[in-house]
Amino acid sequence: VAKLDRSLGWSLSSDWKFSDRGRTVPAATAAGDGTISYSVVDGGDAGCQLDGRTLTFSSAGSCVLRAAVPATTDYLAASAEIGVTVAAGPPPAVPEVAVTMGLRQASVSWTPSADNGGSGQVHYTATAHPGGQSCETTENWCVITGLNPKAAYTFSVQAATAAGATDGT
Repeated sequence: VAKLDRSLGWSLSSDWKFSDRGRTVPAATAAGDGTISYSVVDGGDAGCQLDGRTLTFSSAGSCVLRAAVPATTDYLAASAEIGVTVAAGPPPAVPEVAVTMGLRQASVSWTPSADNGGSGQVHYTATAHPGGQSCETTENWCVITGLNPKAAYTFSVQAATAAGATDGT
């Protein structure tokens, strides 16, 4: 008795944002019985890796994933591949901002995320509120000058790359 052909397909979009890394890959579907396994065929320039069905990648780019189901008593083995494109996005928001006040100035510092949104060097803009005085840098601190010593200020830091900017924190 001949084994039955089996269809296997992905229910996965091939376009992911860089912020999607660490999300579970949707399950592929197959006719018949058997456990579907998942693997990276080509990590590509995105550096894709699977841990179970959790997809991670190190940069924007592309990679190829495979779903496979083994032969069973009734069905032939089957596999299906999908190319995944990872689009860069803005870096994550700066989690904490520290401020040291001086005379008419403030030294603003933060701990940058190791994540750049998948798109190049991160540029930061620290801003004083009210007033809008600011400083820009690629470092993790800068000095805002021109502050009124009698005013009360709050400060925000916005991270940006060529792919976009976060909201200020």
